[in-house]
Amino acid sequence: MRLLPRSIHADKLESFSNFVFNNAAAVANRGRWGDFFRDQMGKSFDGRIILDVGCFDASFLIGIARKNPRSAFVGLDWKCKPLCDGAETITGMELKNVSLLRARGSDIAHIFGAGELDEVWVFHPELCAEEESHSRLLDARFLHDVHATLRDESSVFAFKTDHRDHFDWMVTRCGQHFVIAMQSNDYWNDSAALADATARLFSGELTKYERRFVKKRRPIYYVEMRKKRRSAMAAAVTTSADMAAAAEGVSSAAEGAVERSAAAEGSAE
Repeated sequence: MRLLPRSIHADKLESFSNFVFNNAAAVANRGRWGDFFRDQMGKSFDGRIILDVGCFDASFLIGIARKNPRSAFVGLDWKCKPLCDGAETITGMELKNVSLLRARGSDIAHIFGAGELDEVWVFHPELCAEEESHSRLLDARFLHDVHATLRDESSVFAFKTDHRDHFDWMVTRCGQHFVIAMQSNDYWNDSAALADATARLFSGELTKYERRFVKKRRPIYYVEMRKKRRSAMAAAVTTSADMAAAAEGVSSAAEGAVERSAAAEGSAE
């Protein structure tokens, strides 16, 4: 896991260390996220943990967390200033069911153990550059790691984008790890997709970024995927981080010092 550079805002995140985990600290709860939220939330915790990759200032996540106080939410982003803003809001609202991570989405296998998450949301991942159509996050390894960190066949990987290329890539590449439960070329104008999404806690909610595109009447592409069952042999494999740790003889992948497995082929944040 490559560390992100320090900054004034990165240092400020340390003042929220009871629920914000910065850089190397992001791996501290790997395999123990359930225990972390039980300690934070007490008996009200229903056991469900949802990850939002590319949460920015977590305003989208905070709104949902307030409406669903029994479920736990983790927001991940690499930008310090928005995370600081989100941490201040969470503190002011005294929310116990939200944690924030300053890390890269590509490092989720270092941060979460096998089967720790119930849902992963990736909404509008960033491009590598403005003139490019490819996202820095989307690759085969990321799909493998999302699959590994999801709990079971009822677990959901939800993906939204305003880029048709991202949508097409996901629809054509996800089949090795996921079953597509719903897809839409125009989510907010697709009654079937909206009806299906009522089972998701983000139903009816828009990110700040998404709101701008809806206002411009640009289509939002959506894919909802369910974790595909592995064969008995494949089930023995957990995450690419675990495989790398085993290859290096490292006792704990949570130490975050291992490189990802060379065997994992390259596949908002």
